[in-house]
Amino acid sequence: MVSRGSAVRTRKEGREKQEMGMIRGVICGVDSDPMEGEPVYAAATQTPRAPGAIDPNREKSRDVAGQRRYFLDWLRIGAFGLLVLYHVGMYYVPWPFHVKSPHPVAGLETWMRLTEPWRMSLIFLFSGAATANLLRGGSPARWLRRRTRFLLLPLLTGVVLVVPPQTYFEVVQKFGYHDGFLSFLGRYFSVLSNSRDFCEGVGAEARCLVMPTWNHLWFLPYLWCYTVVLCGVIRWFPAATHAFSTTLTRGLQGAGLFVLPTLWLVLCRGVLQPPYPQTYALWDDVYAHAMYGFAFGMGALLMRLEGGWSRLAAARHVAVVVAALAWAVLAFATVPRSLGPALTALFQWSAITALLGLAVTHFDRDAPVRPMLAEAVFPVYLVHQTVMIVFSQVLLGWSLPVGVEALVLLSATGGISFGVYWLVRRQRFLRPWFGLRG
Repeated sequence: MVSRGSAVRTRKEGREKQEMGMIRGVICGVDSDPMEGEPVYAAATQTPRAPGAIDPNREKSRDVAGQRRYFLDWLRIGAFGLLVLYHVGMYYVPWPFHVKSPHPVAGLETWMRLTEPWRMSLIFLFSGAATANLLRGGSPARWLRRRTRFLLLPLLTGVVLVVPPQTYFEVVQKFGYHDGFLSFLGRYFSVLSNSRDFCEGVGAEARCLVMPTWNHLWFLPYLWCYTVVLCGVIRWFPAATHAFSTTLTRGLQGAGLFVLPTLWLVLCRGVLQPPYPQTYALWDDVYAHAMYGFAFGMGALLMRLEGGWSRLAAARHVAVVVAALAWAVLAFATVPRSLGPALTALFQWSAITALLGLAVTHFDRDAPVRPMLAEAVFPVYLVHQTVMIVFSQVLLGWSLPVGVEALVLLSATGGISFGVYWLVRRQRFLRPWFGLRG
């Protein structure tokens, strides 16, 4: 006869295992619904609500039962899709980039600024939310070992195999390098001899390429570091972590959920960014850590804040209006330098609030294509910038009209990158090196 205590433990272990399986893929990009059949919500008393409103009983039961938050998947897919589009756009605007088109597109900067202030913060935010959710169901140390393999193996693939063609075409275009790709690889991997090979400027103002490098893959070491910190404080300082998060969640009640994050972003942009511009080098990136570490932490707090997603959904209409007005002023008006950081921060957080609220309201549902798209995100992210840069140099000889060229470049970048995913997913030994479950 099974004792009551044994039965309770069995149910608890089964529930935790179920929760881990259902939410594992939010940032892993793996097949995200390993359960058989359709997921269900825990029983809850239903109350009438207006069309489009979020049911708080549903949100609470979802937290308890471990129901997967599909809207985070759709946000992840959309955000990384925007990243591909943004990097193609970087080829055509005057902003610094690895290679530049000889035919810049006038007016494109205005539309690039529509996503530039909030795109990466949103990615770090839902990564933090997923990390906090995953940590509910197991040992932080064991989970961190899996995260390390998942993030750092693809980073190694990127630094060794994916990024070198980007840097090669960069030194060809910027420095007139002409010794060929194989010769360049010798310099790329010669850590001790290449520090002054390719520099812009002279003396103390010189900026030199660092090789090997991670280029667009900087997100991976940053995310890994934030994950290490979160796992460490949860494991070694559980009481302090609980007290700190409780205090913060109280401050995020009501209008605090909009006001406090905006004030922090104003501080980052107004105080930290001028003396500490973003370097993407990890070690000295004070402003970026204040910005993206905050976004990661906000995502984790939102998983703890009861009704947080519902309040974001309730604020979505106001946030859309505020974001649209702030962007219009930034894009089409002359903003005093002293007000620029505050207005950009307002646009940044209101856009994030609007997107989260709209996603919670309209995209918290599954679709047959979601598992494949969610799994494809990491491999596509890994290779897309190299595909774009290499193909952009191929197109130089085609003499296409710039609009046609941009469409061809975008289509080729997306199509070839997805083709790489389609090939890699079928090779078991390659899967972990491209961010896929082995």
